[in-house]
Amino acid sequence: MNFDEIRAVCEKRITTNWTNTDIAFDNSNFEVPDGAWIRCFLSPITTVNASLGGLSKRDYAAFTMQIFVPLNEGTGLAYQYAAELEELFSNISIDGVVFYTAETQRVGDEGNGWFMVTVRAQCWAQTAC
Repeated sequence: MNFDEIRAVCEKRITTNWTNTDIAFDNSNFEVPDGAWIRCFLSPITTVNASLGGLSKRDYAAFTMQIFVPLNEGTGLAYQYAAELEELFSNISIDGVVFYTAETQRVGDEGNGWFMVTVRAQCWAQTAC
């Protein structure tokens, strides 16, 4: 499995299970709505040998989901969405991709009229070489 295949698993999981807001994906055309929305992308972290002699490799990555809610309207909705996304991507295995516990971080005012909270789901997939 390579990083593009990991990305596809992550995007399938969120598009199949997320109906609360519009979703913007990395390097894709997207028109920002007036209300809440999320932006998702995969960040490769590293690739390591998973067995002696290089018989298999393990690719580590993080699937990041940035939650945007209108500025000056409180944090409740942002943290509600974060909890739902954490649940969607925590401690599961999907099509060969293993996810650790997802974590939430506050970003706050991102400078363009939005309050932002980020959920990061670290994961890995192993492939025979």
